[in-house]
Amino acid sequence: MQTPTAHPKARPSRGVPRTDEDRFKLLFGPYRTPVFKYGDDAFCALHGDVILCGLTAARLPWPIGKKRQKGSRARSIVLYGALAEAVRRESAQRRIQMKLFFLTGPAIAGLCLVLTPVGGRQTPSLSRVAAGAPSRIGDYAELRVIDADTGRGLPLVELETVNRLHFVTDNTGRVAFHEPGLMRRQIFFTVRSHGYEVKKDGFGFSGVKVTPKPGQVSEIKLIRRNVAERLCRLTGEGRYRDTLLLGHKVPLADAPTPGQVAGQDSVQAVPYKGEVYWFWGDTTRMSYPLGLFRTAGARTSFKPANYDPADGIAFDYFVDKSGFARAMLPLPERPEGVIWIDGVCTVPDEKGAEKLVAHYSRRKGMVKELEHGLAVFNDEKKVFVAVKPLSLKEKWRFPAGRSVLHEEGGKKWLLFGNPAPTVRVRATWVDLLDPHRYEAFTCATAADKAK
Repeated sequence: MQTPTAHPKARPSRGVPRTDEDRFKLLFGPYRTPVFKYGDDAFCALHGDVILCGLTAARLPWPIGKKRQKGSRARSIVLYGALAEAVRRESAQRRIQMKLFFLTGPAIAGLCLVLTPVGGRQTPSLSRVAAGAPSRIGDYAELRVIDADTGRGLPLVELETVNRLHFVTDNTGRVAFHEPGLMRRQIFFTVRSHGYEVKKDGFGFSGVKVTPKPGQVSEIKLIRRNVAERLCRLTGEGRYRDTLLLGHKVPLADAPTPGQVAGQDSVQAVPYKGEVYWFWGDTTRMSYPLGLFRTAGARTSFKPANYDPADGIAFDYFVDKSGFARAMLPLPERPEGVIWIDGVCTVPDEKGAEKLVAHYSRRKGMVKELEHGLAVFNDEKKVFVAVKPLSLKEKWRFPAGRSVLHEEGGKKWLLFGNPAPTVRVRATWVDLLDPHRYEAFTCATAADKAK
């Protein structure tokens, strides 16, 4: 069935008053009634999966649908096809004319409310419909990926459809799946996850067949080949994205200052004054492609013995005025280059007061080092301050890699290395600052002077 086309885009000439017909005429089209049969399935952008069961008596007759649930009697116009396109493209003012085209009859009262402009602007519900977003939590299908042995949800598992739609599980192993045209159909997902796998089929494909249904859970079990279990992603955006979309509670609340962190790398952690202090190398943000490259930092409390590490950690970041993680070793007088720290450790000073110390490196890229030295944490300013510069020729007599406190012969030593410790120094403030007091492991004997 075809309706009269929308009016052309031509405007009245200057000086000629505009009539209501000019003001409200539709600019796009033509809009046509879709071809369908009663009983056909369709996806409504407002109500999800529906069965087509009627037709409006409007100027442009349009399909009416009802929910698939048994016993459902509620009927409404189906927002799909040309009607969904009209909602996206026509202005708020012209949606009054759209009602004359699409919306005559008692079955579409609810949609009239959605299409009615409020103050000349789209309503929030219309914005969601125009974007094709699900209107309710129950419209999503839940894909849950778990460890076959432990039953834990597995984060960072990649699921990919045959047409290359790509999904990654969140920290609880969930994917909130809602793809028009792919619901209630058997879909093959290729599964990729380091250290975990599913059995390959006869053609060598590693994947599973799933039929996603709104409001239902499809469980995917993976076999762990890795020695260690994967528990959670500690930092970054969207750690519980799909869990929230599916209406589940998240196991961990945000800290007071979550830091607006999109992602981070190269973490160092050390106990200091009753808390755990954390420091990262590069930190990205959502507001711009370039983030922080002068070390980010955060604090957390110590966890109780019954704490489940799979719940994650709520990092309380040191932030700037915008709420984004700020530089922990700013050196504003030397703005060139990135600044990374390592070998983070604590030692007592001459009076027994605890000091938080790190080695820092200011670099121009990965290769060229501009300066390096030792820095100590200033508790009042909450930043590291450079206290001892080192020669660029000094290659090992300083804290580096990871630090381990070790006691031998009644003396406490700090061991440094990455991954295995190869350098040590007495665990005091004075010894840490003096390169001549560092010792290194060697396979040579004292008698072998050549080595």
